[in-house]
Amino acid sequence: MDVQTRTDTGIPQCEIEWARRAERGLFHALLLATALGWGLYAYLTAKPLYPLLLLRTLIVGPCMVVVSAFLLSIPAQALLYLASERYRRAHDGGGESASGKPTGLWKIIAAWLVMLLVSVINGSIRDFSYGKHMDELAAHQLSTACSVLLLGLVMRAFARLCPAASAREAASIGLLWLMLTVAFEFLFFHYAGGHSWTELLANYNVFKGRIWPVVLVWTGIAPYVFFRADRARSVSTRQQSGHALRQS
Repeated sequence: MDVQTRTDTGIPQCEIEWARRAERGLFHALLLATALGWGLYAYLTAKPLYPLLLLRTLIVGPCMVVVSAFLLSIPAQALLYLASERYRRAHDGGGESASGKPTGLWKIIAAWLVMLLVSVINGSIRDFSYGKHMDELAAHQLSTACSVLLLGLVMRAFARLCPAASAREAASIGLLWLMLTVAFEFLFFHYAGGHSWTELLANYNVFKGRIWPVVLVWTGIAPYVFFRADRARSVSTRQQSGHALRQS
């Protein structure tokens, strides 16, 4: 009889090995994709007889490829965790936590679309109201503060309606939302809005008062923060209930 070897968490060893192979395969795919991407970028931006082209290709190129692959693997593994039940089981101990069932990926995407709509409305209000009567930097900072508040309300409602099944899932949701937000901002506003990469990157310069990165950080950590807050409140409620029962 074929008996599967199980770890201390009760997960079959083959499931652990499958998850590791999935992570390695994902990283290798990202290595290939980033190598092709940076190679195409170097080809399109290289000038004829560029003196440092060979040095950039042989030294800087591989470093950029590896660093990019590592950075991209973080949200990519978060997406794999949310999309694959088998991969999720290999990391969560073979079962659902007390918080409930894993959140469906379509619900997470739908919540991000609501957040996107809220952000568009917030930006429109800035452009057509107080933005006309304030300094551009001050209007940017006020709009960013409004984004933190409004997006926080949306994410809090999502955490209540669709509670994460584990801390890892909550962190993965935040990473996915962060990845979608950054990708949308750069791709949409560059190719559809006509903004240059320099203009888009300037919005991240906190030393010049551009506080947009605060919204990104908040988007990335909010699901985990709300999960921990709800877990602490649940534990406190159970302790109070147990204390009341002992007194009665």
